[in-house]
Amino acid sequence: MSVHVFSVNEENYKICIQHGLVGLPEPKETRNQNNTFDGLLSRLTAVREDDYILMYVIGTKELRGLWQADGKPFYDNTPIWTDRTYPFRCKIKYASYNFEHALKLMI
Repeated sequence: MSVHVFSVNEENYKICIQHGLVGLPEPKETRNQNNTFDGLLSRLTAVREDDYILMYVIGTKELRGLWQADGKPFYDNTPIWTDRTYPFRCKIKYASYNFEHALKLMI
């Protein structure tokens, strides 16, 4: 089993938990951003059923919760998040182990 980390802001973290999803946005038009997106998308396609998923909350520098992938990644452009569409998605479920408090990263 692998471990995957998704970077989210506070608002999107709450939406991910509420809907049981993590996601990536569509790529942008500029070349540098496409290269970054290609790397992110390749990481998402590596997610397998029951792999562990952590969320790094930008701004707080915290790792929160421990989830597991609930199936394979998929594409769905149904609006869920408020800031943009994240159509490259994976369902998540709570793992049998979870930590009570966020892990603060001191970087």
